[in-house]
Amino acid sequence: MMKINLKNLKINLNTFDFKKILIIFLSILGTLILAGAIIVGVISFNGDSTASNNNVIELTENTITLMTDEQQNHLLKDVEKLLKSQGIKIKRSQILSGEGAGTKLQYVTSSSFGKIEEVCNNSSLENEIKTLSVFNQNTNPTPVLTAHARQYAPYFEHIWRAAVAIGVFIVVWFIYLAIRYRLAMSITAIIMLILDGLAMLSVVALCRIPVGISLMGSLAVTLLFSMLCSTFLFVSMYKNFRKLDWQSKTLRNATIETAEQNRTILLIFAAIIGILLGGITIIAGFFIRVAADLFGFALSTFLGLAITCTNTIFLTPILFYSIQQSFDSIKIKKGKQIYLAGKDLTLQKEKRID
Repeated sequence: MMKINLKNLKINLNTFDFKKILIIFLSILGTLILAGAIIVGVISFNGDSTASNNNVIELTENTITLMTDEQQNHLLKDVEKLLKSQGIKIKRSQILSGEGAGTKLQYVTSSSFGKIEEVCNNSSLENEIKTLSVFNQNTNPTPVLTAHARQYAPYFEHIWRAAVAIGVFIVVWFIYLAIRYRLAMSITAIIMLILDGLAMLSVVALCRIPVGISLMGSLAVTLLFSMLCSTFLFVSMYKNFRKLDWQSKTLRNATIETAEQNRTILLIFAAIIGILLGGITIIAGFFIRVAADLFGFALSTFLGLAITCTNTIFLTPILFYSIQQSFDSIKIKKGKQIYLAGKDLTLQKEKRID
């Protein structure tokens, strides 16, 4: 009977054909990004409460402040039923107190402003509110319905405003890696940064995760984590390349061994960030009570961390090796051309002397 020792079961990149793996990885990511782009282009992202219109209906009446909490809650539910009967889509309702205008009832809706304005101007609806049982003790209730438009600024506008600052930071980071370490490392890091960000956005769009302005935060965390992972990997790789006992190794072996050395550290780093993010999300959701929006932000960020960590461990070393090998091949060809050109000049000089 064959037994499998899970302790010895490891993924050794050295046994694979780098070109085939690179083509497979890039094909998968390309297909994913293309599918996500199609979804975004056709039906856009799945917007949360921050990415949808939150038009508001408010009910004011002088005697609401004098009511008990039970009467106010009863009135809140009765008026909500009347608004729904008029075709208004209620998202949530609440009692607002302690303001200059006194206590009032607020209904956040997903209906258009034109629709809620039409309902608020309907005098028959105000007459129905007057006849509610909670107002029976009042001689002359005067309920007033007011419509307020609260339209959102699309989240892509916020992302576009932040893109300039992020772009400048990325350019500086690219130049630093190119000057301090190697150009191939800098180019690889930029490519992985773009792939990680686009892959995260595509998965969010395909899985229909509810997002809004928080998508900018998830994208920023994903890009920052991608930059940290790439920088950490390449700094470790550069230090190993400079060691005397590593200089006898081939570029392929040195790249793979460095990736394997840092695999566990990257996984632990991603797990710590994920745990911290989850804790902050739970605490914030408990206090500010926007759990649905925070869930979309947390899930999008978790996916970004998972995609970035996977790409850094498996794809980044292979991509760097391919780019560095191409650069080395170009240098060798140029060296041969210079050598041959110098040899020709030497022969020409010898002929002239003869």
